Amino acid sequence: MELFGDLHTHTSYGHGKGTVEENVKAAIDRGLKVVAITEHGPANLFGIGVDDAEVLLKIKAEVEECRKKYKDIKILAGVEANIIGLDGRLDVPYEILKEMDIVLAGLHLMVKTERIKDALGLFLPNSINRWTGISLKVECFREYLMGLNTKAVINAVNNNRIHILTHPGWGALIDTAALAEVCVQRRTAMEINVSHNPGHGYVELAKVQGVKFVINSDAHCPEDIGVLEAGLKLAEEAGLAVESIINAVNEGIGYRSFEEFVVD
Repeated sequence: MELFGDLHTHTSYGHGKGTVEENVKAAIDRGLKVVAITEHGPANLFGIGVDDAEVLLKIKAEVEECRKKYKDIKILAGVEANIIGLDGRLDVPYEILKEMDIVLAGLHLMVKTERIKDALGLFLPNSINRWTGISLKVECFREYLMGLNTKAVINAVNNNRIHILTHPGWGALIDTAALAEVCVQRRTAMEINVSHNPGHGYVELAKVQGVKFVINSDAHCPEDIGVLEAGLKLAEEAGLAVESIINAVNEGIGYRSFEEFVVD
């Protein structure tokens, strides 16, 4: 089994180091057949994401220029949107999301919210846990926090067309089994993120539900694009079949499921 695509890469439009074209060239050098440019949404703090959602359309224009120059690789224009509310709202408006070839979304802690109740009810408890580790000591708080996070992410999946959930459970407690069940219903893949190793437990819990996975680099510089060996090893150790990994192929099996996945 091998991986033919990297569907989670960042650029200098956020806090990455490479341009769109440099990412594409790096993917070609790695022998990839597919690469997605998926910059962070605008809600990230400290300049991590795009300044405004409209910038994503500028990135898409650069992707289209690269498509004219590099014919032997499929280049997707996308976004890694932020889940910014308990109701699952994203930080990118629908009018722009629908222009993207692929939509990734994740729950990040250091983001701006639109409503005070989301800042106080979702991100404050997660931040407290991050700095104190209280969920390891107080079981009721752990259950409470996991319930909040899982509700927000499930609402995001149910209320938006999300192709891939990025690093579920990294930095925020998640009920993996409950989330995977919804992802199956909504045709949303769960990521095995090489930069934020999820561990065998996450993969095995999600696998039982029959969810699709994608192995991504989450590269923030061109040289990390397509460096996916650690994720592939984890998938193989967990006994994942090629059919359950949307960017994997084995003896010709795999490309068709990928095309079906990204075309709605």
